[in-house]
Amino acid sequence: MTVNTSDLDFINIKSELKTYFKNTSEFKDYDFDASGLSSILDVLAYNTHINALIANMAINESFLTTSQLRSSVVGHAESLGYTPRSKSSSIAVIDVTVSDPGGLVDQETIPVRSPFITAIDQTAFVFYTNQNYIATRNANDEFLFSDVKVYEGEQRTKTFFADDSVDTVFVIPDENIDTSTMIVQVYENSNANVFVRYKNILDVPAITNDSRVYMLRESPNGDYEMYFGDGELLGKRPKTGNVIEVSYISTSQKNANGAVAFRTNIFNGQDVTVTTKMPSAGASEKETVDEIKINAPRAFATQQRLVTADDYVAMIQSNYGQYISDVIAWGGNDNIPPKFGSVFVALNFQDGYTDTVKDEVKTLIRENLTDFRSIMSIETEFVDPEIVYLKLMTSFNIDSTLSTANSESYRQQISDLISSYFLDKLDSFGDIFRRSNLLSLIDEQSPAILNSKMTVNALRQINIRTFFNEVDAYHQLRG
Repeated sequence: MTVNTSDLDFINIKSELKTYFKNTSEFKDYDFDASGLSSILDVLAYNTHINALIANMAINESFLTTSQLRSSVVGHAESLGYTPRSKSSSIAVIDVTVSDPGGLVDQETIPVRSPFITAIDQTAFVFYTNQNYIATRNANDEFLFSDVKVYEGEQRTKTFFADDSVDTVFVIPDENIDTSTMIVQVYENSNANVFVRYKNILDVPAITNDSRVYMLRESPNGDYEMYFGDGELLGKRPKTGNVIEVSYISTSQKNANGAVAFRTNIFNGQDVTVTTKMPSAGASEKETVDEIKINAPRAFATQQRLVTADDYVAMIQSNYGQYISDVIAWGGNDNIPPKFGSVFVALNFQDGYTDTVKDEVKTLIRENLTDFRSIMSIETEFVDPEIVYLKLMTSFNIDSTLSTANSESYRQQISDLISSYFLDKLDSFGDIFRRSNLLSLIDEQSPAILNSKMTVNALRQINIRTFFNEVDAYHQLRG
């Protein structure tokens, strides 16, 4: 007989040890429960239990799909070339008009990291620009800054001194960093005023030995580590004695989404009007472990390019997951009617975003992602999802002798169950509603529920004018 050393249950292991000893001649009639040997068996079982548990955890943590620790999941994602999304600052898009009658300059600038103040529910928030914005004087003696993006949080700067070691990493000890706002500048020395700008390697289309790029990865403790190439692979690294300055936005723990009114004091003595084009949106926590498990293999398959419809789904989900809960894409050849040279994308936005925010996010995706990485001459077209409503008429029979709850209580329980089912099972593209599955859950809700039945009707809201226009267009196409 052998003892199963991979069993994770302490009681089972001890029982197997007892059975093993009882099968030997020395301990055949021994009373294990009322002797000192029982304590020794406890130690043996406990040691076997711990070893089996460690071995099981070690095997699980060796694979992306079975890992439980965030550090393990992040490590596997890094091997696939994927960097999990950091916390995201809330972003607003504004227009700034500066009135300057009789001024002496023909050009004004909103410098990088300029502050803009807002308030949400009597709580003040500060938003900052992440680049310089330049405007020239127009015929009305005004400077108009269009599409200024501002990010919520606190402006922070971290300074490092470079060395020649290729293994050196520079740790940014801030768990609230929004890595998309990082600005990395390298100075010749601590007294220099001229700097060289380094870019994130993910934002650079081609890498050479002289490329000025940096790479990021999430460390096991949740901070982010920045490192550089060696001059031969992945670009040129700073030299010993160079000063590396990293500035970024550290987002607050509060939700700053929904701000609509901003003001600033950067233009002293001038009349400034701030118009909000997109209310603040996009604040989110770090990418979760479950999201990383889904997005990392998808991103690896895309290889940072947009060729297939699945590439569009993976890249949009990875880069704009703070705004959307799901995305679906299909080629123009699969569209009805076919439209070659286009890729169609439908986005399922998270709750609470206005149409203005949705339109601006689509613009950001097109300008910063699809136009940059897609095949030449392929256009991205966004399609609004069509909502299908299901009207459920549910009835059930109960045995009042099996429960003290009344029928109204069961009605509320079943109503809540149906709502939860729709939120959990039917909130993504491609999900399928099966009446039998839902009825099974209802029957299992309580032993007092004897049976249930359901009538399902599908409903859609149709704009009559749009409907007839589409019908006319279809008949014209068919001739």
